[in-house]
Amino acid sequence: MNTYQAFSPRTLPQSKPFISRDYQSQIRTQQSELRVFTQLDALIPKGQPFLSNRQTEDARFAELGKFSTMIVHEVRNPLTTILMSLQSFKNLNLPEIFQLRLDFALDEADRLQRLVNEILLYTRPDNLSATSLDLNALITSCIKNLQAIPAAVNKKLAYNPKRNPVNIQGNADKLKQVLINLVTNACEASSIGDEIDIQLQSQDHRVCINVHNWGELIPDDQLAKVFQPFYSTKSTGNGLGLPIVQRIVEEHGGHLRISSDPQSGTTVTVELPTIPR
Repeated sequence: MNTYQAFSPRTLPQSKPFISRDYQSQIRTQQSELRVFTQLDALIPKGQPFLSNRQTEDARFAELGKFSTMIVHEVRNPLTTILMSLQSFKNLNLPEIFQLRLDFALDEADRLQRLVNEILLYTRPDNLSATSLDLNALITSCIKNLQAIPAAVNKKLAYNPKRNPVNIQGNADKLKQVLINLVTNACEASSIGDEIDIQLQSQDHRVCINVHNWGELIPDDQLAKVFQPFYSTKSTGNGLGLPIVQRIVEEHGGHLRISSDPQSGTTVTVELPTIPR
């Protein structure tokens, strides 16, 4: 039976003044330790050398789903209680140093709650409820809301709507989630004043949504990893955004790809099948 080394919780010496970067450093260290426990090879059934790579990946994902769902449900309720308790302290007149610690604790609790929800979303099996929809109209209606997201402040979202409908079979809510995630990533990689270009291109019963930015590039050695769960190029990322997007796109019978180079910038392309006219 495998045994795991117990990690003792870390605390800062009480004599030191509060410095947020110390806490952030500890959080990053604990996140790296968490990734160790997400390697669930020991939970995959052994003694089946005839399994294909795809079957092995399916088995690993099934075990990861069971494991993650169990942990998430155990964490969710006490986390909600902790968050509500912390929020109640906002009504108190606290000294500045304790207010700083409270604000940081609230931010981390809120981030952890988002992570828990995204793990559930990623691991939970879901049947796609698709209807006929106009992708051009969907993007057009989303642009105003996307411009209001915090990451898009002082940046411009550019989209030229098509004259004719672009009809697909899809789930509007899930495709909105794809747009929000991709546009948020593009905005976070960009500088103030930059333009994020969203394009819709149709060809041969396929349609492509391209989200382009001239911001920070993704190195070649990281491009192949960005779709892996819990892998993130951002210090504050949880590494589930793009895997969730990829899952949604594949549920729609589509493909997701990324290119990033100094000459062309970074483009994320969502390719989906259209409904023949």
